[in-house]
Amino acid sequence: MLPTDTSRLPYRRCTAHRFSRHKRPQLTAITRNNMSEGVVILILLGIVTWLWHWSRAAYENTLNVSRAICKEINVQFLDDSVSLTRLSVAFVRQGPSIRRKYCFEFSTNGTDRSRGEVMLLGARIEWVRINHPDGAYFIDNPANKFR
Repeated sequence: MLPTDTSRLPYRRCTAHRFSRHKRPQLTAITRNNMSEGVVILILLGIVTWLWHWSRAAYENTLNVSRAICKEINVQFLDDSVSLTRLSVAFVRQGPSIRRKYCFEFSTNGTDRSRGEVMLLGARIEWVRINHPDGAYFIDNPANKFR
């Protein structure tokens, strides 16, 4: 006949003798919590990776546009880079979007430095402003010519 009180049943001996008399912990709740935390961490990691990739694509697009504009107006693109100077949230018809402002520097004769700016809304270039010594240029881009 089997005993009705299962709390006193002997457990299989572990390698450490001192644990053999204690009740085994319930692993189902611990495993479920750890699995759900792992899934949340993986989802957050995926979102951060996607945002980084999307921001990197916007940076490279801005870099290519800046180079093309400098080549078009016959100035030297300096430092071969653009820098993010402003980041904000904009609300448009499609919903919230990220607005970025990048700056770059160029030179007309190799000794001076002038500044240009590119504004992006999401992945689309809104406008380009160039502070040329002979006069400022402003290129509005409603048709998204540079994309």
